[in-house]
Amino acid sequence: MCIAIFLLFGSHKLLFSKNVAVIIGMIYILIISLITIFIYEYPLNKFIQQYLLIAVFLFGYSCYVYTIRDRIPDIFNKFVYIMKIAAVFGIIQYIIFYLSGVNIFKFIKPIGWTEWSQFRITSFLPCEPAKFAALLTPVLAYYLFGFKLGQKILPKVILLTACFLTFSFTTEIILFIMLLGMTFRYYKKLFYFIPICIILLFVFYSFSNFRGKDNLLENSGQGSTAVTLYNTVTDFSLYNIEVLSQGNVSVYAITKNLWVALNSPSRMFGTGLGTHEFSHDRLIINSYTLASLNREDAYSLGIRIFSEFGLLGFLVLIIFMFKYSNFSNIINLSVFFLLLSYILRGGNYVGNGTIYFFYLYYFTSKNNTNKLYYSKYKRQ
Repeated sequence: MCIAIFLLFGSHKLLFSKNVAVIIGMIYILIISLITIFIYEYPLNKFIQQYLLIAVFLFGYSCYVYTIRDRIPDIFNKFVYIMKIAAVFGIIQYIIFYLSGVNIFKFIKPIGWTEWSQFRITSFLPCEPAKFAALLTPVLAYYLFGFKLGQKILPKVILLTACFLTFSFTTEIILFIMLLGMTFRYYKKLFYFIPICIILLFVFYSFSNFRGKDNLLENSGQGSTAVTLYNTVTDFSLYNIEVLSQGNVSVYAITKNLWVALNSPSRMFGTGLGTHEFSHDRLIINSYTLASLNREDAYSLGIRIFSEFGLLGFLVLIIFMFKYSNFSNIINLSVFFLLLSYILRGGNYVGNGTIYFFYLYYFTSKNNTNKLYYSKYKRQ
């Protein structure tokens, strides 16, 4: 972001956007957060750090995206090109590891692969497999919805394969939503079978074990996986969350952080920016090795916003997603799936270009065209 702004400023092309809504939002966050932090006696240090960081990213990306708004299709096309290359290298990474046991990109992000129940690709991106999968979703949506089913088969196969090799449960959910969208778009008569598909999917996951883990029946003594999950979702008792810690790690992380968000004070306005981890430490007292898992980012952007900004903040997020949706624009539709992925998995406010993609979503909502975009370089 800084390099892009510097280059635009040096070439006298940088424009400044006076976004009143963003200014009002930052003032609201400042006032409400300070009030709730003082009332509930949370530390100020995390709030100051997060507030300054978000302000810099909001201002920087606002100027950048506003300046290049007429060239968003070209910029997005370059992103698509880079992620296709990353998907290819990710598949190569998996094949080499499968044959030789060597992770060719371990030097980029030295994760201990024994932490996972199976090898999960990251390609040459320095991030977790789930975050790599999230960045692949808008590119996959671009090809699935931007082209007819019979066009551009190879990129679709490559991107789908790479997504599955990340073994990200969140991405599987997003892919299922994409499938429903494609069903409604291409085969509207089949849309009536969607409720049946949802019921079958729910039954399947309720009565099957989580990937690579022991059955919770053996660990908890409380019954089947379906019963354990049902009890956790209905009462969110800390006891059930501790039981889940013996099962799937991702389910434990999201359930634990959701429980923290629901049991934190001030559910209407939240506890303030940067306070989720302090709410976590007050409510979760556990000797479990991964008890602090995702304590800072709440695992999910949706959960973190609900925890720190309350029901009001979460409703603002949902309203934003619906108000600026413009599915006649292929870029807007593609970014929608990325933001949906972040809402489900990825509670970092500025990591992985979160704010950048929100701005991209906002600016593409005004362009009512389903035209497929290619950069001038590629056309030449």
